[in-house]
Amino acid sequence: MWYVADLLFAQPAQPEHGTVLCETCDVLLEAGSALEAYDKAIDWAAKHVEIENPGFRFIGVRHIHSLSETLPGDGTEIGGTFFEEEAVWSRIDSLIPQKEDIPIIMWEQHMDTPIGELMSEKQERYLKRLPGS
Repeated sequence: MWYVADLLFAQPAQPEHGTVLCETCDVLLEAGSALEAYDKAIDWAAKHVEIENPGFRFIGVRHIHSLSETLPGDGTEIGGTFFEEEAVWSRIDSLIPQKEDIPIIMWEQHMDTPIGELMSEKQERYLKRLPGS
């Protein structure tokens, strides 16, 4: 199965500046599950910082979603951007969910649980906004 991991990186905090340069990367990964894709994303991020962006630090995995199986090779970066953001390092907990709270990992780990029981209030609100809901 193919997954896309949305990763967040940032330059170290600088007391004299309110913002730091950040980067997101959308990375294509081939894995047997979202949990395996998460672990592969962590490995990819470590190499990315070491080779491509040594001035950045990896903050975490923001999201993982699955794709069809007919896409390019494992580890292909398929998107991302650089941007300025305030107080990144003091807001890691609000920017990066725990591994088990990433929706696709949670859903794969609880396949026998009705999806309505796994959805957060925020997800339910978004679903209700969709046409036909």
